[in-house]
Amino acid sequence: MSLDFSGQNLAGANFSYADIQGANFTNAMLTDANLCGANLCGANLCGANLCGANLIDVYLRNAKINESTKIDSKWRLVWEIVNQGSEGQNLSGADLSGVNLCRVNLCRADLSDANLVGTDLYNADLSDADLSDANLSGANLIDADLYNANLSGANLSGADLINANLAGADLINANLIGADLTDVNICNTNLRDVNLSTTNLSGIDFSYENLSGANLSDANLSDANLSDANLSNADLSDANLSDANLSNANLCNADLSDANLSGANLSGANLNGVNLSGADLSGADLSGADLGGADLGGANLNHANLRDAKINEATKIDSKWRLVWEIVSQGDEGRNLSGSDLSYADLSSTNLSNADLYDADLYNANLSNTNLRNVDLIDANLIDANLSGADLSYADLRNAYLIDANLIDANLHGAKINESTKIDSKWLMSSLGDCQSGI
Repeated sequence: MSLDFSGQNLAGANFSYADIQGANFTNAMLTDANLCGANLCGANLCGANLCGANLIDVYLRNAKINESTKIDSKWRLVWEIVNQGSEGQNLSGADLSGVNLCRVNLCRADLSDANLVGTDLYNADLSDADLSDANLSGANLIDADLYNANLSGANLSGADLINANLAGADLINANLIGADLTDVNICNTNLRDVNLSTTNLSGIDFSYENLSGANLSDANLSDANLSDANLSNADLSDANLSDANLSNANLCNADLSDANLSGANLSGANLNGVNLSGADLSGADLSGADLGGADLGGANLNHANLRDAKINEATKIDSKWRLVWEIVSQGDEGRNLSGSDLSYADLSSTNLSNADLYDADLYNANLSNTNLRNVDLIDANLIDANLSGADLSYADLRNAYLIDANLIDANLHGAKINESTKIDSKWLMSSLGDCQSGI
C-alpha cells in the first residue's frame, strides 16, 4: 500500500535514500527536505512545495508533477528529461550535476558545456550527442551508449566507463585521468591529445587507434594491445607497458623515458626520435624496430631482441648494446670479441663460429641455438647462460665457467674441457664421450 503524505508539513524531513515510490505527496510541504537518493518513482508531487529540497540522485521516473508543484527549475528540467525524453534537445550549459539520469534517452542531445559532475548516466543513450567541453568528472557512465558522441575537450576524470560504448566517439583533448575504462569499446575512437595519465588501462585494446599527442604518463598499460596504433608525440613517461603489444605502432618522437617495457612487443615499431632513456626494455622484442635517432641512454636492454633493428649514428645507446645489435644484426663469424661484456645479451640463433670470446662475460646470456663451433671460450664467464641447442662443437672451454648453464641439447662434440672448467657434473657426464680433455 502506498504511503499517504498528502497535505502534511514535512519541511526539513529526512527521506534520504528512502524507497517511497508511489507515495502521495499532493500539496505536501517538503521545503528543505532531504530527498537525496530517494526513490520517488510513480510518486504524486502535484501541488507539493519542494523549494530548497535536496534532490541529488533522486529517482523521478513516472513521478507526477503539475504547474502547482513548486520545485527548483533544475529539478523540473530533470523530471522532464526522465519522463519525456530529451532526444535532440538543446541542453547546452545546463546544470545536471548530481542528477539521476540512468537509462534516459539523450540521443543527439546538445549537452555541450553542460555540468554533469557526479551524474548517474547508467545505461543512458548518448549516441551522437554533443558533449564537447562538458564536465563529466565522477559521472557514472557504466553501460552508457556514447557511439559517435562528441566528447572533445570534455572532463571525464574519475568517470566510470565500464562497458561503455565509445565507438566512433571524438575524445580530442578530453581529460580521462583516473577514469575506469574496463571493457570499454573504443573502436575507431579519436583519442588525439587525450589525457589518460595515471589511468588504469591494463589489457585495453587500442590497436589501430589514433593516440597521437596523448598524455599517458604514469598510466597502467600492462598487457594492452597497441599494435599499429598512432602514438606519435605521445607522453608515455613512467608508464607501465610491461608485456604490451606495440608491434608496428608509430611512436615517432614519443616520450617513453623511465617507462616499463619489460617483455613488450615492439617489433616493427617506429621509434624514430623516441626518448627511451632509463626505460626498462628487459626481454622486449625490438626486432625490426626503427630506433634511428632514439635515446636509449641508461635503458635496461637485458635479454632484449635487437635483431634487424634500425640503429644509426644519431641513436644514443650504450656501447655494450650497440655491440650486441651489431652481433645479432650483422653476424660476427670469426670476430674478435675477447674480453667483451655480453652479459644478459640475447644472442640466440646467432652465428659466432670461429669467434674469439676469450675472457668474455656471457653471464646469463641467451645463446640458445647459437653457432659457437670452434669458438675460443677460454676463461669465459658462462654462468647461468642459456646454451640449449647451441653448437659448441670443437669450442675451447678450458678454464670457462659454466656453472648453472643450460646445456640441454647442446652439441659438445670435440669441445675442449680441462680440470679448471667449471661445469655441472650432469653435463660433463652426459657429454664425456664427445669432449676433449686438455690442459
